Amino acid sequence: MRRFPQVFAAFAAVMSTCLLTSPLQADPAKGERSGSRGVITRPSYDPSAERVELFDGMKSGAIETKVIANGPEHGSLLISNTTDKPLTVDMPQSFVAV
Repeated sequence: MRRFPQVFAAFAAVMSTCLLTSPLQADPAKGERSGSRGVITRPSYDPSAERVELFDGMKSGAIETKVIANGPEHGSLLISNTTDKPLTVDMPQSFVAV
């Protein structure tokens, strides 16, 4: 039981090193972290924008998605537009993420 603090400290040191160096590992040649437009917290509706259904956009590569689980019944869906033009994403009435 005495080794727990030492093991925990070593684990915390390794994890913090990984978290601090992970942004440095982004490959600009692949477009990671370069030219990021930032997070849009209040999106506006553009009636002239192309409409794409969520799953069709994921298949075609027009959008990238990331699910962040906030417990067994809640979560967030982050959607990134990979095109240079504005898109309107049509969401299904319901979906499940695992």
